Amino acid sequence: MYELRLTVIGPQAAVARFQRRQWLRPLAGRSLEPLELGPCRYVCQFTLDRIDLPRWQRLARRWPQLVFLLDYDGHRTKGVAKLHAGAREHCELGY
Repeated sequence: MYELRLTVIGPQAAVARFQRRQWLRPLAGRSLEPLELGPCRYVCQFTLDRIDLPRWQRLARRWPQLVFLLDYDGHRTKGVAKLHAGAREHCELGY
């Protein structure tokens, strides 16, 4: 199981629309806990069974105005990823 923290940054209207959508269900996430609900920033944490970065890239492609920052930890792995308009920067370390 992975603990994941998601930060979404973008224009106020796009962030508000994203918050209202059912975006977590297709990723099979559980236990969503909102942490910050700002006008141009949305931060939450939740759990996932696995990190599927191609699926996150597809989500980012559908929301090109938003930047997605993922910070995850689980299965002796720590990772961070930045996704924007389908592009991905990613670093993962085992421990």
